[in-house]
Amino acid sequence: MFLAETNTLVSPLFWAMQPYLAAMVVVLVIGAFKAEIKGWLGEWAVNRKLATQLDPQLYQNLPNLMLHVNGATSQIDHVVLSPFGIFVIETKNYRGWIFGKVDEKLWTKKIYRSTFTFPNPIRQNAGHISALMAATGLPKAVFHSVVVFMCGTEFKSNFPPNVLHAAELIAYIRSYTQRVLEVDHLPAIRANLERAAASVTAKQRANHVPNIRKRIGK
Repeated sequence: MFLAETNTLVSPLFWAMQPYLAAMVVVLVIGAFKAEIKGWLGEWAVNRKLATQLDPQLYQNLPNLMLHVNGATSQIDHVVLSPFGIFVIETKNYRGWIFGKVDEKLWTKKIYRSTFTFPNPIRQNAGHISALMAATGLPKAVFHSVVVFMCGTEFKSNFPPNVLHAAELIAYIRSYTQRVLEVDHLPAIRANLERAAASVTAKQRANHVPNIRKRIGK
């Protein structure tokens, strides 16, 4: 009798708590993958800008492109093909003050009383451009490195013009007006990069982040 009454009480209580349990799971998942989720949101916001504010007849965006060249993987947030060059975009969805120098290995982010370091994104993009040069056979001169920080950051160092906030991205891309590639050649370049990306194995993709952390000592 006691067990039957207990079951009768527990069952409604269990179902009543379902929304709270689900919310707890969501919070735990977000906490565990906070950095990844922030990165995805930043890349999604940039992707939307590129898709809605650039002329699709002139600009073609390849988001989240991974290449495996010379024994190493490169994951590139956005590759924008255009007659005015190939824009290689590294996105950082950070908040706070940003400090760094072009030739430093690590840059610094400060928010409130916390200080963090992260790999110099200009150097990261230099590696991405090397991978793209190997995959396409194109010279370095046609590639434009761009580092985009999302809203919520304030630059505390003198960065070059290609380190900018998301609101400045489209104007920066449009500032390049000299044609260095034929429009008719862009589909072949895109197809070449898509084939190279498709050849990256599941194991190589899985090892990408651990290999990066190993290189930077994290």
